[in-house]
Amino acid sequence: MKLKTAIVAVIAVAAGLTSCEKNLYDPSQDKTEVKIENLKIGDDFDWLTTRNAACKVDADQPVNVSIYQDEACKVILTHTSIIPGNNLQLPLSVIKNSQKLYLKVDGESQVYPVTLNEDGSFGCSLSTSRTTRAATRAGEDFEDHGTTIFYPNGSWGTVMFEDNYPQIGDYDFNDFVASYMVEIQTYPGTTFIKSIQFYMAIHAIGASYSYIPHLRIQSFENSTVKSMEVNKKGMSNLNVDRFADGKVNDDNTGKIVLAFNGAENKKGQEFLNTEKGSQYIPGDKFDITLTFEEGKADIAFIYADKFDIFLADKNRTKEIHMLGYGPAFASGKDYGNTNYYKQAGTNLVWGINVPSIIGHAYEKSNFLDAYPNFAKWVEGDMNANEWYKNQNSEYIFQMK
Repeated sequence: MKLKTAIVAVIAVAAGLTSCEKNLYDPSQDKTEVKIENLKIGDDFDWLTTRNAACKVDADQPVNVSIYQDEACKVILTHTSIIPGNNLQLPLSVIKNSQKLYLKVDGESQVYPVTLNEDGSFGCSLSTSRTTRAATRAGEDFEDHGTTIFYPNGSWGTVMFEDNYPQIGDYDFNDFVASYMVEIQTYPGTTFIKSIQFYMAIHAIGASYSYIPHLRIQSFENSTVKSMEVNKKGMSNLNVDRFADGKVNDDNTGKIVLAFNGAENKKGQEFLNTEKGSQYIPGDKFDITLTFEEGKADIAFIYADKFDIFLADKNRTKEIHMLGYGPAFASGKDYGNTNYYKQAGTNLVWGINVPSIIGHAYEKSNFLDAYPNFAKWVEGDMNANEWYKNQNSEYIFQMK
């Protein structure tokens, strides 16, 4: 599964660089004069397009399965081994308004719905008549299988940042744009995490300031990590620092923080891939693998919201996070304040995260022209939750 996933990852990024989401824009729509800062965003709007969801699948025989977000089975969420009666609960990330997930047994073509429970979790039960052939095929090597979970999914996500925190920016969300994916692998036959692999491909840097991308993993202490491997993919200037977050002393007991030094490189450009008419320059790609001591990190304690992708300056005195996270380094700050990175009064944020590879807006263009359904979404229309699937290519930088 590891090798297959790596191949899929490379293909996914390549696809994102050549043709992002299909242009579904209706040309009859007029260019809007409304700005993001003038939208009426509710105090309780959480800026999330996905949510955490527990998923439990049982079967009356051992069987290997994959669970997908979509019925066409193109967006994988997890691959796992089901052992009857083991009550395995998978912590998945799903589209916010999902009513069903979809399951396929290894070696079979039939797709089975995994239904939404009243408590917001998902579950289904497979009977012998459906799984006998696949269970028999799994045979002797069944116990060699573990669980693989993808965040936000196996088809990547996109993070977009504004760089002028705590001041209002121009809100074109292209100051730092990257696609990413997290792959979590358990030790065979257990729920303990063997490795966490983090992939990132940088698409645009339109920031006036220099910010280094970081990753904080809030589920586990830094001391639980056995080793770290960095795949620079040709990035000779990449230097990855790993340390405990700034809430504790240097005793290795803080949560895991990774700094991707060198990934802020603009390739000698004033702005990387943001100016209309400028030639596309391939951004940097890299991935890191953290291997954990066996028995130290259980998947029950990890969900998508435990992965905090953020920006920080080289001195780590200024940070920019998504809504829902406090600072990682700055001393004296309110680390537990989940509204720390939301502007009072406007409820605007400095970062957005979507479960798909999408294009970014040109510098100084109106983000609401690039994504016409974005305004409906932030003003509370959950039918517009997948706003990123409706883009106007006239305002999107073409990455090809």
